Amino acid sequence: MNHVKHPRWMSYTLLAAALYNALWGLWVGLFPKMSFDLLGMEAPKYLPLWQSVGLMVGCYAIGYFLAAFDPYKLWGIVLVGFIGKVLGPLGMVYAVATDQLPLAFAWNNITNDVIWWIPFFLILRGAYQHNLAFVPRELQITLEQTQTSRGRSLWQATQGKTLLVALRHSGCTFCRETMAELQAKRQTIESSHQIILLLLEDDPAMLGKFGLHDLERVVDPDKQVYAALELRRGTIGQLFGLASWLRGFEAGIVRGHGLGWMHGDGLQMPGSFLLDHGQVIKAHRHKVASEQLDHEAFCQVRVG
Repeated sequence: MNHVKHPRWMSYTLLAAALYNALWGLWVGLFPKMSFDLLGMEAPKYLPLWQSVGLMVGCYAIGYFLAAFDPYKLWGIVLVGFIGKVLGPLGMVYAVATDQLPLAFAWNNITNDVIWWIPFFLILRGAYQHNLAFVPRELQITLEQTQTSRGRSLWQATQGKTLLVALRHSGCTFCRETMAELQAKRQTIESSHQIILLLLEDDPAMLGKFGLHDLERVVDPDKQVYAALELRRGTIGQLFGLASWLRGFEAGIVRGHGLGWMHGDGLQMPGSFLLDHGQVIKAHRHKVASEQLDHEAFCQVRVG
C-alpha cells in the first residue's frame, strides 16, 4: 500500500506537546500551590481538584507521543487534543466574565492551549487532505493478488458474472440496510450473478444475522481493492450531511437496523460493481454514505 510520509515538523510538534503536557501535569500534581503563587493568587481550598486537572493534562502526553509516529493515521488523538485546547480558553473567558477567576489565570490557557492551535490545526488539515488522497492501482494486478474466503484469487472469482458489493464497516447503519436488502433479493440476484462482498473487516456474526455468512467475501483492511475500484474516503458532507442524519434515523430507528461499533476506516465510502471476466462493466460509487442502491435493478445490464 502506498503511503505519503508526513512532514517531520508534525512529529516534532506532537513530541513537544507530549513533553510539555507531561512536565506541566507533573508540576501541577506535585506542586499544586506553586502556579497560584507565581500568578500572585491566593491558592484555593480545592487543591486536590487542581492536582487532578494536572494528572488529566499529563495523560494527554501519552496520546501525543503515540500520534507523533503517525499523525495521519492517529489524527483522532490530535483532534481530541485540539477540541480541548479550543474549549479550555472558551471556559476561561466565561470564568473571567463572571468574576469566577482573575484574568491572570488565563496565562495557563496561553501555554496549554492557544500556542498549539495553529500547529494542531495544520496537522489535522494535513491528515484530512492525505486521507482524501487517492492513488489508483491496476485493477487486474490487485484482483490477482487478492484472495477470497474460498481460497481463490479475486481475479479467478470474477471471471463469471459477479456482483461485488463494497461495504463500509459492520457497525454502519446503512451497510446493515444494504445487507438486509441483499438478503431479501438474494435469490433473484443469484439467478444471474454471483455475489461477493468486499469488507474492511470480517464479521461472521453480523453476516449470519442477515443470512449472508455463506457468501464469498474479501476482507481488505488495507483497502487495496477499494483503491483499485476508485472508492475513496468520504468528505464531511458525504458522511455527516443532513441527508445522512435523516436517513440514519429512518434506517437505524424506524427500520430497526441499529448502529454498531466502528471497526476499520469509518471514512471509507461504499459502492457496487458488476464484473465479468475480471473487468468492471458497471459501477456505482455512492455520492453520500446514506445512499441506497437497488441491487436487483442494478444487475439488469443492457446488452448492445
